[in-house]
Amino acid sequence: GKLDGFVLVYDHFFSWGIQKKTSDLIKLRKRTSINATSKITIEAAEADLYVANIDNRLMVKIGSR
Repeated sequence: GKLDGFVLVYDHFFSWGIQKKTSDLIKLRKRTSINATSKITIEAAEADLYVANIDNRLMVKIGSR
Protein backbone atom coordinates (compact mmCIF):
# COMPACT_ATOMS: atom_id res chain seq x y z
CA GLY A 1 0.00 0.00 0.00
CA LYS A 2 0.89 3.64 -0.37
CA LEU A 3 2.29 5.46 2.65
CA ASP A 4 1.80 9.18 2.03
CA GLY A 5 4.55 11.30 3.51
CA PHE A 6 6.70 8.40 4.59
CA VAL A 7 10.18 8.21 3.10
CA LEU A 8 12.52 5.37 3.89
CA VAL A 9 15.91 4.80 2.32
CA TYR A 10 16.16 1.12 1.43
CA ASP A 11 19.81 0.80 2.48
CA HIS A 12 19.11 2.33 5.89
CA PHE A 13 16.25 -0.06 6.52
CA PHE A 14 18.47 -3.11 6.04
CA SER A 15 21.96 -1.87 6.93
CA TRP A 16 21.11 -0.13 10.18
CA GLY A 17 19.03 -3.00 11.55
CA ILE A 18 15.89 -0.93 12.07
CA GLN A 19 13.43 -3.21 10.26
CA LYS A 20 11.36 -4.07 13.33
CA LYS A 21 11.14 -0.50 14.63
CA THR A 22 10.30 0.86 11.18
CA SER A 23 7.67 -1.81 10.58
CA ASP A 24 6.11 -1.01 13.96
CA LEU A 25 5.98 2.71 13.07
CA ILE A 26 4.34 1.94 9.72
CA LYS A 27 1.72 -0.21 11.46
CA LEU A 28 1.09 2.59 13.98
CA ARG A 29 0.61 5.13 11.16
CA LYS A 30 -1.90 2.84 9.46
CA ARG A 31 -3.77 2.03 12.69
CA THR A 32 -4.12 5.72 13.64
CA SER A 33 -4.73 6.96 10.05
CA ILE A 34 -1.76 9.33 10.24
CA ASN A 35 -0.59 10.60 6.86
CA ALA A 36 1.23 13.48 5.14
CA THR A 37 -1.66 15.86 5.81
CA SER A 38 -1.90 15.10 9.53
CA LYS A 39 -1.77 18.14 11.82
CA ILE A 40 1.20 18.22 14.18
CA THR A 41 1.13 20.37 17.31
CA ILE A 42 4.42 20.75 19.16
CA GLU A 43 3.65 20.50 22.88
CA ALA A 44 7.27 20.79 24.11
CA ALA A 45 10.64 21.35 22.45
CA GLU A 46 13.58 21.53 24.85
CA ALA A 47 17.12 20.15 24.97
CA ASP A 48 16.04 16.86 26.58
CA LEU A 49 12.36 16.70 25.64
CA TYR A 50 10.27 16.83 22.48
CA VAL A 51 6.52 16.15 22.57
CA ALA A 52 4.21 16.31 19.58
CA ASN A 53 0.48 15.72 19.22
CA ILE A 54 -0.49 14.28 15.84
CA ASP A 55 -4.13 14.77 14.79
CA ASN A 56 -5.22 14.40 18.42
CA ARG A 57 -4.73 10.65 17.83
CA LEU A 58 -1.13 10.11 18.87
CA MET A 59 1.31 11.75 21.28
CA VAL A 60 5.01 11.29 20.53
CA LYS A 61 7.68 11.85 23.19
CA ILE A 62 11.39 11.85 22.46
CA GLY A 63 14.06 12.59 25.03
CA SER A 64 15.38 11.59 28.42
CA ARG A 65 12.84 13.50 30.45
